[in-house]
Amino acid sequence: MEETRILREAELDGTGEFIFSVSWSTVLAAAAGLKPTTRTGIYFAASRILSLLRSGEMEGIAHTSEGAIDGLILWQELPWDTEVTKARCARIVMAAGRGLPAMFEMWNGEAARRGVDYTTMRIPEGHSVSLGKGDLLASAGFEKLERIIYLAAFTGIDPKAQIRQDAPVKLRKAVKEDIEEIGAMAARSYSYDRFHKDSFFSREAADAVHVKWIRDSFAGRADAILVATGEGGAIEGYCTCMLPKGPESFSGWIDMLAVDSGRRHLGIGEALMRGALAYIHDAGVLSAALCTQDDNKPGLSLYQKTGFDQYLTAITWRKEHNPDGRNSR
Repeated sequence: MEETRILREAELDGTGEFIFSVSWSTVLAAAAGLKPTTRTGIYFAASRILSLLRSGEMEGIAHTSEGAIDGLILWQELPWDTEVTKARCARIVMAAGRGLPAMFEMWNGEAARRGVDYTTMRIPEGHSVSLGKGDLLASAGFEKLERIIYLAAFTGIDPKAQIRQDAPVKLRKAVKEDIEEIGAMAARSYSYDRFHKDSFFSREAADAVHVKWIRDSFAGRADAILVATGEGGAIEGYCTCMLPKGPESFSGWIDMLAVDSGRRHLGIGEALMRGALAYIHDAGVLSAALCTQDDNKPGLSLYQKTGFDQYLTAITWRKEHNPDGRNSR
């Protein structure tokens, strides 16, 4: 007998084996600088999923056969995205196993019941291809939005030795007085990200995402914000750096990078990247990771130039639940 239903709290302890078997199909490990298919990546993602389920930060829909779970869709509501964009946002973290059509149908009903406006799902490209067969995702109302490249670099060779002495800027850590100047730069510097790419969001809402991101970085999201200053001390670019949190984390993360439009192609981005690698190296962390869109050719060229290699490609899918009531533009 097969059944599709909301995952029950009492079942969480019994889902571990199945979650371990399919956790490679998420990007949770990639966001920590790990390949999802390695033993370490699988363990990291599965442990993270079980932790989020037990805390109530993640919910699920289960497919069972003869009482045993053999399919799951796991999702989270996104209060941060909802606050900034003024649209109720959610994210499907994992969709794997048997019974996916029925589980997606139930998810759509659950999203409607909760008033969700917009859902994304980012999954490794190989799994995305398998889900896309038979128009499964299209029939569930999802559209392909972007292709994401995850890259990592080794910091073991002192990056300070590689910083150009003739760099056109000086690097320093940001101070609280920089927040308005950096926030204004963030509001005008991005175009490749999913918020700007997706017609669901207005330009103003997409810009606001990056301003809030910067404010959160100053409030503690980032461990360091590096700024590049030119003549007269004007800020010409910035980079935010995050160090591993807890024993289960392995890599530093370069979260945001921007160079003011009139100062690009002068080596400022390279100076910031090498400064970020030096900061992470000095913290005793041997690797750094980041991700970007595959059409961000200038960014990809810079990252490869500064020692980053690709370790995963993922696809972001998106769905509007209420096209007639979408964000105003």
